[in-house]
Formats: sequence, structure tokens, C-alpha cells
Amino acid sequence: MPQLIRTPEQVFREESKDIYLIHFRNRKGINSPAGREIQAWLHTNLPHTRIELLAPSEDSGYLSGNSGVCNLRVDFSEADLATFCARWETPEGKSVDRRFQCFLMPYQAWFEKHGHFVPTKERPTALGLTLWWDTPTGIIHQQISKEDAVTRHLKSHPGTPADLWMHAVRLWPELASVDPSRLTRGWIESAEPDEAGDVTWSLIIDSPHSDTEDDSAKAREWFGLPEGTVVQAYWG
Repeated sequence: MPQLIRTPEQVFREESKDIYLIHFRNRKGINSPAGREIQAWLHTNLPHTRIELLAPSEDSGYLSGNSGVCNLRVDFSEADLATFCARWETPEGKSVDRRFQCFLMPYQAWFEKHGHFVPTKERPTALGLTLWWDTPTGIIHQQISKEDAVTRHLKSHPGTPADLWMHAVRLWPELASVDPSRLTRGWIESAEPDEAGDVTWSLIIDSPHSDTEDDSAKAREWFGLPEGTVVQAYWG
């Protein structure tokens, strides 16, 4: 069976906790001498501590298999972290071994930027930057108003479909058994306002269907998109 290597964002969405990761500077990553040594030390000295390979961030645009994974996630308890730091870090938090360094990725920082976007099933009353899913129980979405987008200089929604789905399965438990890869999802984005302050909207559709015409029509009607809205469709 292929090994599932989660991204930091997947850990945040699934466990809602800070991430401690050990980053190996050698491009062989966890398979470098330093990677093998630190894993052996963890197994010997902290055998009850859960470890896993950690893929690059979803924001990085990189994909990495086992041989190139440079990050090892260690699910430290407070006591385990103290034991690790006493052996491998200086009082200033620097690694005593230049081949690797332990880092903290705070859950709260990710949540404030990406994870707080909670969807609704209510039909929107105005247009805005939008993330949406077409689910068996109806379209769900989260929207940033045009005024807020202009103030924050946003042209696209800063969240991701996966961030929205995280909340959806908690709000509507019947969606927990649904495979999101079989659902149509999308974005509504905007261009710079013209001299009159009018915004041009575009609809982006990511669909498992090869024919997205019905998906497009349904989304345009639900969100009240004007005639002439630019539509970009992807399927796979």
C-alpha cells in the first residue's frame, strides 16, 4: 500500500494542534544519515512519541515522495519536548547539530489566516470573493464581501476548498461519508474595479465531470452572477 504523507495543513485541519517538525538540511531528508540518526534516537529515548513524515506545505507548490521528505513531524508532549530540547538544542533554541533544526508551526496562526472560514447553506444576497462546494445537500459557500476585499486588496478568497470542507463535515455530519473528490467545487474571483467602481467577476469550476455546462449554469444562478461572467472550468 502507498504511504500517505500528510501536509502541515492536513494535520491542522484533522488535529487542531501545533506542529513540531524536524527539518533536515540534506536533500535526502529523512533518509540522510542525520535523518536516520534522529529517528533512531526518538525510537530509543521517546518510544511512545508519535512521529510521521511531513510533506511540504500546500502553499509551496511542491510534491515530495518518501525519498525527498525533509520534514519529520514529532507529536511531542510537554515532557517529551523538554527531553528533546535538553539533548538537541542550545538555550537559544538552536540545534546542536547543524544538519537539522526543530521548528514550531503554530496552529493558531494557520487558523487565523485559513482555518476560520465557516460555510453556510444560505443563498448569498450579494456578490463577493467566494469558495463553494456543490454537495448532495445543496451548495455551501463562504464569502468575503466586495467592500472587505477592496479594503484588504484581495482578488481571490484566501481560504482553500479543503479548509471549507473541514467545517462542512462538522456542521453537517451527513457529509462525512461523502467523497469530496467526486463533488464539484469552485471559486468566484474578481478583477480590479474600473473607473466607475464596477467589478468584473469570474467563476472558476473544478469538477469531476467532463461536461461542466450544467455546473456552470447552477453556480451562476445560485450566486446571481451577471451575464457575461467569465467561466474557467477544469475537470479530472
